[in-house]
Amino acid sequence: GWNSTIESISMGVPMLCWPIFADQPLNSTLITKQWKVGFEIGKNEDGVVEKEAVERVVRMAMEGEASKEVRRRALAMKSAAKEAASRPKSALESILSM
Repeated sequence: GWNSTIESISMGVPMLCWPIFADQPLNSTLITKQWKVGFEIGKNEDGVVEKEAVERVVRMAMEGEASKEVRRRALAMKSAAKEAASRPKSALESILSM
């Protein structure tokens, strides 16, 4: 959920997303497409997540150039979050400065 998203960002940890319901699809879109600090585990044409898809995304997160870029962006967001939280501002101003 959102708290786990904030915790991961504040620690600079890339995320693997498996959105199912509620706020998860939006969180996944922000994480994987907007901020690019994670990978989404895709479903097949029947809407099922297969073990091969999980393995592929875990490997993507651990190896190769995509992994390096996501890790770099995650660490950059960690720095931005730390900077935003260190200045006395309203919550909205802190979020907008990220």
